[in-house]
Amino acid sequence: MLNNRQKLSSNNVWGRGLLVFQFAMAVALGIATVVFYRQMQFIQTKNLGYNPNQVIKIGISGVRDVQKITRSFRFYLKENTLIKSISLAGEFGFRDIQVNDRKLLSYMRTIDEKYIDLMQIRIAKGRNFSDQFRSDSAFGVLVNESFVKASGFKDAVGMQITSEPNAAEKLTIVGVVKDFHYGSLKQRIQPMVMPMSGHSGGDALWVKVETAQQTEALALLERTFQKVLPGAVLNYQFLDQQNALEYETETRWQQIIGYATAISMAICCIGLFGLTHLATARRAKEIAVRVVLGATASHIALLFSGDFLRIVIIAILLACPVSAYLLNIWLSDFAYRIHISWWMFAAVGGVAFVLTLLTVSSQAFISALKNPVRSLRAE
Repeated sequence: MLNNRQKLSSNNVWGRGLLVFQFAMAVALGIATVVFYRQMQFIQTKNLGYNPNQVIKIGISGVRDVQKITRSFRFYLKENTLIKSISLAGEFGFRDIQVNDRKLLSYMRTIDEKYIDLMQIRIAKGRNFSDQFRSDSAFGVLVNESFVKASGFKDAVGMQITSEPNAAEKLTIVGVVKDFHYGSLKQRIQPMVMPMSGHSGGDALWVKVETAQQTEALALLERTFQKVLPGAVLNYQFLDQQNALEYETETRWQQIIGYATAISMAICCIGLFGLTHLATARRAKEIAVRVVLGATASHIALLFSGDFLRIVIIAILLACPVSAYLLNIWLSDFAYRIHISWWMFAAVGGVAFVLTLLTVSSQAFISALKNPVRSLRAE
């Protein structure tokens, strides 16, 4: 268009089509940026049902006496104010739980009596594990609200269940915890059973440390780890960082689309600037005559903005339904998600509209403020 100095007129379908496509792409990327940002903000601020802040997971590899390791850690760290709490827990995946005459697929996590308080998980009914009840370590379990709902129990506390492969061993529900997100927000909360780690073992220590002295707490854990397991490597990870890794791909795409939006908007503005410059140069005599007859700079800017603003409006109308369809497909991967609202389209469309108006008006104002005598003499 710039090379052939084509006019932006009604019969220039190819040029107008390219401009509509360019702006539609820019608006679609802008809407995607807003939706990505809102969904990631929703993930980062959603109440998970527990508090992951300053919780450290320390992996225990190999065949070891995890109960003894936990007791040693507590013995060495019981008087230290840097460490708030220590718990033993393990992940065992999904298992079939026999509930009356049917099987219920449930997620199993072994925990000890400190885990619920350390994670700040709320008890809905019943009680937490306690040293005062010796049977807890062998036969006690906690379940979540989703388990109670799926099992059909009216009052789950005191009910007995069995777990594969130990189908002959009866387990008694001593408490029901509020639902919490043990996985990412891409999956719905499933039924969950938590026996005591003394019954089924564990593969990680969970340590709650003092917020203001994180570095000192890590150094203390390293020294203690070497005392308890000489020569072993301390393998740890902060729980909030572990949660963030679940959305690493989405975070990366959020950044990519954000950059792409900024670049595409800049390219659109550069293209508009060039087209407006050519249009004002071709219509220099018309502008001069209008100025002589009393037209103001605002009138000239409005005259040139009309064609371009119509193109942007068409681009916005084309981009919105396509963006809504594709973004709803992306959001369907999340069991817990935001809903796309009209204001997201309005906000991005408004930005595109304002940028177009400013870009076109700036050139039109410059042309209108020129001395009309020079333009008329040149013609």
